[in-house]
Amino acid sequence: MMSTSFSHPCLRRMFSDRGGNFGIMTAILMPVLLGAAGMAIQVGDILLSKQQLQEAADSAALATATALANGTIQTSQAETFARNFVAGQMANYLQSGVDITSGTAVNVQTTTSGKSTSYQVTVSPSYDLAVNPLMQAVGFGTQHLSTSGTTTSGHSQSQGSISMFLALDKSGSMGDATATVNADDPTESFTYDCNPHLNKKGTKIIYDTCTGSRAHYYTKIEALKIAAGNLFGQLNSADPNAEYVRTGAVSYDIIQYSPSSLAWGTAGVTSYVNALQASGGTNSSGAMSTAYTSLT
Repeated sequence: MMSTSFSHPCLRRMFSDRGGNFGIMTAILMPVLLGAAGMAIQVGDILLSKQQLQEAADSAALATATALANGTIQTSQAETFARNFVAGQMANYLQSGVDITSGTAVNVQTTTSGKSTSYQVTVSPSYDLAVNPLMQAVGFGTQHLSTSGTTTSGHSQSQGSISMFLALDKSGSMGDATATVNADDPTESFTYDCNPHLNKKGTKIIYDTCTGSRAHYYTKIEALKIAAGNLFGQLNSADPNAEYVRTGAVSYDIIQYSPSSLAWGTAGVTSYVNALQASGGTNSSGAMSTAYTSLT
């Protein structure tokens, strides 16, 4: 009976001792408090590290796609280029001993349409972030971070197409000379009356026939053919495969002649122009209507 009566007051004193209770509660809650504090700090670190990793992924994807589009690197070099770019971007942020190069996946998709090529580059880096000591105290070791960035870039060769339809005057006046000397044949011979004298009976003045030379000028139809040839040469240089230029022509004097219909390239219209001969009167109305209709 005495031992029982003695123990009850001891228990009452222990439970009523607030200092001891606080110590016990602190000991029990300490790991939880450390974990909560560590978690609060670590969340900020994780968010910052994730942002840095995302920026590195986006920059690497953009740089790689641009380098491919510019021809600075080939597709076989894209993976190494992107990995090294990520490593360079993250060099100031990574903890010692972390190799992000091996943890970066790179995917390149090439799309070709006609003469245009585009490159879609996806860069997906990842690494393990060591947690702070407070987190380690409650059993955490690392936090795996990963992200992905995708960019599409490319180059194209674009060229607008043109359609040209010529209405060509081949009337008689196109046979007249111009003021430009023929570069290939600058002179021509001609005959003229010379040495006037009386005939044998002495009743009439007659002339001998003499031969002379004079400047040889291009005719208007020749000048037209030369100008057309220069034009067609320029078109052929710009469009050697006859993919973007269509040409056609119609000629006229007093009437309209059968046209050379619109066709890719200049071969057909070149033959048409070179065959023109100057003759006849002039009436352009029908030819102009044909040219306009062919282009609309």
